Amino acid sequence: MKTYTALSVVLLLCGCTSVSPIQKEARERYTVTSKTSNPLVSWRHLMNASVGHATEFCAEQDKAMHEIDVGTFGVRGFSPREADLRFECVPRWQSQ
Repeated sequence: MKTYTALSVVLLLCGCTSVSPIQKEARERYTVTSKTSNPLVSWRHLMNASVGHATEFCAEQDKAMHEIDVGTFGVRGFSPREADLRFECVPRWQSQ
């Protein structure tokens, strides 16, 4: 029963977060946005969704993700919230 309850809570928190496709902004600069209307989703989870998607995108190119700018919009509660991430993919040696 505890496992079922824990699984339900995880699905509730993660199930209502969407991540946009990666949008090319300029030469080697990109944007990704994660959104939620779920009042139980934390800002950290919302931001991690964007960062994770960007990191995977850059890893597919054998590069590392370098964060340029982060913005959060909305008010915690029942209003929609979003986290916008601007980033670039840089050679792995440059990110260290």
